Amino acid sequence: MSTNASIGIELKSGKVKAVYCHFDGYYDGVGKTLLEHYKDRKKVEKLISLGDLSSLGEEIGSKHDFNKAPDNECNFYGRDRNEDNTEADVYSSKEDYLESSDFSYTYLFSIENKWLAAEDSSFILLTEALELDTIEEE
Repeated sequence: MSTNASIGIELKSGKVKAVYCHFDGYYDGVGKTLLEHYKDRKKVEKLISLGDLSSLGEEIGSKHDFNKAPDNECNFYGRDRNEDNTEADVYSSKEDYLESSDFSYTYLFSIENKWLAAEDSSFILLTEALELDTIEEE
């Protein structure tokens, strides 16, 4: 079973571009990978520009056989499986993005270059969401 997520980036215009990620969307999966390996806006922009993902890796990587993804590389539906219509969706604002998301986990790289996560109908820092998640598990 998969845990779906949406990964977005807030643009200077206030709009949000976001992609779907099929696997490991939970805070300890995609959340930690984003925090640890996607700190640079340019890298996040490149990630989003490649469209929907099957899985998020520590590195974006290069085109490969979808069924034989290299360890620690992203697996994209468009780039690696040649699917159509996998481009990022565009939302008018981060509020619109949050309201429109029906995924288990919703992430946003803010204009301030900080990772946020949807929690109780609003965004909080992803680091805080991870802490809350750890407390709930104890």
